[in-house]
Amino acid sequence: MNNEEILSIRAKLREMDNQSKLKGEAYPVLSPEREVLVRRLCELEYASSPVWQERVRKNPDFWKTFSPGRIR
Repeated sequence: MNNEEILSIRAKLREMDNQSKLKGEAYPVLSPEREVLVRRLCELEYASSPVWQERVRKNPDFWKTFSPGRIR
């Protein structure tokens, strides 16, 4: 797991959250940029889980099609 990359992504997501709050939005908008960051974060954080490894084994493009809609 790449801790530096995880921390960097989390910092970017926090900054996006702060920008959303400044605009008065209740929840951060799931923009294409945010979606890519959330996908990458999930990929890095879940990489060591046997459940997620099995999903990737069955579908090598799993993380490209993973829907992070509920993950903010």
